[in-house]
Amino acid sequence: MRNEGAGVIREAVLRELERGGPCYFMHKVYAAPDVTNITFRPQPPVDPMQIIHLIQKNKHIKLAGNEKLRIERELPEAKDRAQMVRDVLRSLGQPLTAAKA
Repeated sequence: MRNEGAGVIREAVLRELERGGPCYFMHKVYAAPDVTNITFRPQPPVDPMQIIHLIQKNKHIKLAGNEKLRIERELPEAKDRAQMVRDVLRSLGQPLTAAKA
C-alpha cells in the first residue's frame, strides 16, 4: 500500500510539472497517511514571505529545518495526499525571477 501511495504522489507531481505547476522548486516529497514532508531544493525561487504566510495560516504546516515543510494532517487516501501537496505548492505561488531572488 505504501508503494501505491508513493506512485500516486509521484504521478501528481509529474502532472503538475507538465502543466507548468510550481514543482520546480521541490526536491523530494514524502507523503505518509499521517505526515507529509516536502523538501525544497537549495535556494528555491520562492518568496520567503509566502512560506511564512502559509505556515501562519495553516497550523498543521510547520518548518522542519531550512529546506523542508512538515504537514501533519491525517489523510489515509493517497489521492487526498497528492491533492494536498498540489494545493500547498500552488499556494506558494509562481517562482521569483533571478532579479527578485
